[in-house]
Amino acid sequence: MQNREIKQTKKMLEEQLKDSNKQRFDSTFFQLLTLHNDITSKLSDTESLGREAFRSFHSRIILSDPDFQCFPALQKLDREEIRRIKDSRVILEGAAVKLDAADVANLQTVLEGGVAGLENYLDDSITLQENKIRQAYTKAAELHVDKYSHYFRNLYHTLRFVRESPLIDDSERPRYAKYVRSQLSEPELLCLFYNSITKIELPGREKMELGYPKMGKLLHHYDILQNLPPRSLLHPSHLTIFKANNGGVA
Repeated sequence: MQNREIKQTKKMLEEQLKDSNKQRFDSTFFQLLTLHNDITSKLSDTESLGREAFRSFHSRIILSDPDFQCFPALQKLDREEIRRIKDSRVILEGAAVKLDAADVANLQTVLEGGVAGLENYLDDSITLQENKIRQAYTKAAELHVDKYSHYFRNLYHTLRFVRESPLIDDSERPRYAKYVRSQLSEPELLCLFYNSITKIELPGREKMELGYPKMGKLLHHYDILQNLPPRSLLHPSHLTIFKANNGGVA
């Protein structure tokens, strides 16, 4: 009888400790999420505020490589259509119906300067495409990433807390990561993706760590980017590059 009572008492204390740890975890977790939303709401980039600031940052990446101006349009076309446009230097009617007015204007602007942008899009060399996005992101981030550093840092600490906290069981971690994912808009996901796609070193700030590799591995581990449409990426190879660079253990 005494042994049974001891076991029951031990079990009760273990459950109480587990409940207490869960409450402590929840308190910290939701404080971090509240801080995340507060930081996001206060973001400012050019004339864009809050989550719209991420669209401005992504536009700056596009402007940092002359080829990228037409890449969003080319993402909506199949490769044979792109080859026909390259050969004729004309946006054919069958392709034009898939594009909006901005896509047509950007593609036409690139064609007026030649077909190098289309040729580079059709080039699936991982080395080429990784170098292009690295250079473009570096150029875009050099003057403006400081506006987002607090955002990236807090989100990283939130995901790391979910991954490493001893206060919850491993089986509970995916549920909390899913909750983090539900807070992120598509423009945020796109910015997080490119911030983590490859190693970026900013001139004069070589020790400043952006998303690669720590944040990228957490994003990959918890599939935070699962709601990011592949066609929103600038090039199909970018997903391959991200997975190759961030597929290891965080």
